[in-house]
Amino acid sequence: MNRSAVVDIRNLSVLFSMDAFGGGLVTQSLLSYWFYVRYGVSLRELGIVFMVVNVITALSLMVAPLIAERIGNLRIMVYTHILSNLFLILIPFAGTFPGSLAFLLLRQSVSQMDVPLDRHLWRKYLVMRRGSLLTQ
Repeated sequence: MNRSAVVDIRNLSVLFSMDAFGGGLVTQSLLSYWFYVRYGVSLRELGIVFMVVNVITALSLMVAPLIAERIGNLRIMVYTHILSNLFLILIPFAGTFPGSLAFLLLRQSVSQMDVPLDRHLWRKYLVMRRGSLLTQ
């Protein structure tokens, strides 16, 4: 394997690892606890909230490739990360449960859009490099 391919794979691995680590710090259990403590939301209501959150996340995964065709894989990955983090920061500043919930739903609508796209990016890169990987 040539040096250039090794460096590219290492850099992409570090980038995706940092993304996964950061996203893993904000878990649904932590958000559930925060909604319970801050707003007194019942477990029943939280169950409904996170069911809707997960449906929105699933829908965003299906929409992501359509948006990526229009603006590009890299742009959608960057834009959705920026928006997701902005919405996450705004959740505690909303001041009311409906406001915080709105920011959570907005966050979830973009937070996982990069997942199918970064997998596609990896595949595309490896296919492009396939010849050089096999000949080295």
